Amino acid sequence: MSNRTPLERLEGHIKLLRLVLISCEEKLELYRDHSDGQYHGGAEHTSLIGRIKAAMAVTEPKDD
Repeated sequence: MSNRTPLERLEGHIKLLRLVLISCEEKLELYRDHSDGQYHGGAEHTSLIGRIKAAMAVTEPKDD
């Protein structure tokens, strides 16, 4: 059983989600940038990247 408080567990989950989102964003940007015009889903990639950035902005730690 964990000795972490609910807030500490939540912070851990947020950090993990941020890590996953960053990885997804990087992969989408890489795929979009190296598709050599063969893939016509660039708008979908751009939309997903925008959504990831919006989610990241909500979860960014605040400096007090």
